[in-house]
Amino acid sequence: MNLIEQLREIREKEKIEEGVWKAIVNAKEISVLTIEPGGEIPLHKHVNDHEIYIVLKGMVRIDGIACTEGNIRICNCGESHRAVNTFNTEVIILAIKIDAE
Repeated sequence: MNLIEQLREIREKEKIEEGVWKAIVNAKEISVLTIEPGGEIPLHKHVNDHEIYIVLKGMVRIDGIACTEGNIRICNCGESHRAVNTFNTEVIILAIKIDAE
């Protein structure tokens, strides 16, 4: 089950406004990753969790796709991903891991 499907299945939701619900999840790990120019996070597989990358600064290639500030990429449980900084400035990524079912 991918992360979006898993979030839809959460039974404990809090109503914020009419038509707006918040599903409470506990992050397994929250990290701030810095990748210098020419650096990379090698290809790796997520076996027991999902990982969300949010680019906070710079530009980075995540699975070959150029991502800039504000871009979000999800790696679902069972999938692999990598991040490569092929640009001239450092990249800062917020990484959030959430346990898979």
